[in-house]
Amino acid sequence: MKKRLLFLIPFLLFLFAACEKGDDDEGGGTGESLVFTSLLADNDSVALGQKIGLKAVASGYKLTYLWKASLGDIFANGNSAEYSPTPCSLGKVTVTCTVTDGNKREQTKNITLVVY
Repeated sequence: MKKRLLFLIPFLLFLFAACEKGDDDEGGGTGESLVFTSLLADNDSVALGQKIGLKAVASGYKLTYLWKASLGDIFANGNSAEYSPTPCSLGKVTVTCTVTDGNKREQTKNITLVVY
């Protein structure tokens, strides 16, 4: 019986220690709010063969950025990106940026560009 008890005590201590919330757990981190202020483009239109710069303005804790375009190519680097239209992307194109913080909160903004 003593051997079982001696084994059980360290196991329970390990179990309780593993269940504590750390800084990386959901809801951990800081109380700093995620604020996605704006999504900006160098211009509202772009010609085939050209590129246009984009920038996401956001603040918060441990931000990551996910960029997508309805047509064409996006080359992203953190809060900035470059949009390059492809021949099939003539007309209106929607570029989306989703910002996620270290507390797993996210906000999304869209911008519409005209490709000619």
